[in-house]
Amino acid sequence: MNIKHKRVARKVPEPRQDLEVSAFGGLPLHELVALAAAARLGSFALAAEELCVTRSAVSHRIKQLEGKLGVELFARAGSRTQLLPAGRRLLEPIAAALNGLRDASAALDDVERKVVRLAVPRTLGTIWLVPHLGGFQREHPGIQLEIMPVTTDNDGAATRVDVAVETASDAHDSRLLPVTLRVVGAPTMLAACRPLDSAAALRDVVLLRHPRFSWNAWSRLAFGEPIDAPAAYYFDDTVAMLEAAAGGLGLALAPDIACAPYLAQRRLLSAHPAVLESQACRAVVSAAGAVKPAARALAEWLERCLRADALAVIDDASG
Repeated sequence: MNIKHKRVARKVPEPRQDLEVSAFGGLPLHELVALAAAARLGSFALAAEELCVTRSAVSHRIKQLEGKLGVELFARAGSRTQLLPAGRRLLEPIAAALNGLRDASAALDDVERKVVRLAVPRTLGTIWLVPHLGGFQREHPGIQLEIMPVTTDNDGAATRVDVAVETASDAHDSRLLPVTLRVVGAPTMLAACRPLDSAAALRDVVLLRHPRFSWNAWSRLAFGEPIDAPAAYYFDDTVAMLEAAAGGLGLALAPDIACAPYLAQRRLLSAHPAVLESQACRAVVSAAGAVKPAARALAEWLERCLRADALAVIDDASG
């Protein structure tokens, strides 16, 4: 049995023209999206499937929109719907706006996914990271880095990043890069002073001190006793301390990874074979960075290069 639905001609009310700007607050985006999907697909059921909601939800949203506008937008005929003239007039700017939002969002996502914000300790960034950036760029030419040097792991800037290089206490975690400290000095200074074979020998030289690196802990490791060396200069910046050591001001106790370029260039030499294991460092991906493949790629590259260079430092120091 074939049933034909007879369409009854009726006058379509014009959309209200007295809507003020404040009325846009009453046009929820999900209602406009439902209108656009139903108009494009010609069916509330198909629109519901595309939007992952029920057919009744789409119908309810359309009815709400019609009530707010004071005009009927669709002619319903069983499971099929047809956009009325008022709906067609409304659809064009809505579709243009939704397409604009989609394109803008896609463009923003595309740019944002390629930008990675990195927080790195100032010393590591200055001495180690900057010379290595060319290698990262060659491996990942499409990634844009924004580097924020920080002084401590609790620096406020570290909360606004995708990846952070931070210290951790468990140096036995295989995922971490152990940070080892060694004593270094300028070649001319080491040639002029007596061999460092006891804690007493350290009393005859000027020590360059940093609050995070313990000379007493190193001396206990190397000689079994703390040191009593009153002659010292104090630094809160590792780079400045190493530059002072390279200039012959005194002996410095500093991280291997920071000493690496000085050892490679022979501006500093290792003064003693003992190395003190300090904290470990790691590259941590934040919640914001976890959704970015570029951030994960940076973290993997950092850990790989840091580990490789830590091994190279051992070779340079012993050579």
